[in-house]
Amino acid sequence: IRDRGVMPHYSWNSAFRSDGTQISFDLEDFHCNPAYDRYSILGVVVSAEWCGPCAQYIRQLSRQAADIEAAGGLLLYIETEDNSNRPISSEGAHRVFSRIAGQTPGIHVGDASTDQGVRSVYNSPIVSSFPTVFAVRRSDMMIIRNRSRSDIDFAELAREQAGGGPADCHEEPSEPNNSLNLAAPLANGDQVDGGI
Repeated sequence: IRDRGVMPHYSWNSAFRSDGTQISFDLEDFHCNPAYDRYSILGVVVSAEWCGPCAQYIRQLSRQAADIEAAGGLLLYIETEDNSNRPISSEGAHRVFSRIAGQTPGIHVGDASTDQGVRSVYNSPIVSSFPTVFAVRRSDMMIIRNRSRSDIDFAELAREQAGGGPADCHEEPSEPNNSLNLAAPLANGDQVDGGI
């Protein structure tokens, strides 16, 4: 999954909050509806019931879920398949996530219940492996971080996005580099961390 891509539009008439309340959830509503104004990011976890690393990651994330929610991050758990590799409904997904993570904050959906069609998420280019984990900025629905590059600190990312910029803004180590003659050389594959 590429950073900076726009999150595809998905919706579920049948979705569940972690407490078992059935709701509908639409990514367009998440972007536009004032009911979601307290959130700055959507943390997305795409998994499958048969995937052991998925369950392990969800358990790990569940310990941070309350902090993520408090910081302004909404977690969306999308289950794609059951243990028999069949598409799973939102009801089935809710049972799986509840068994793994209890009633930690988040929304549970199944790919068999995706309004855009069964396996819409599973067959999408946003799914690169299991688990696929990424963050979507609410203000423009851009995918701004994915796990393939590093673990995502959803709480910190939510705080950064809520303030309109990084919470701990710092320049990259090569400053000053604001002109061509001061530019720092970078080798292929170098990664730079810093603010603007």
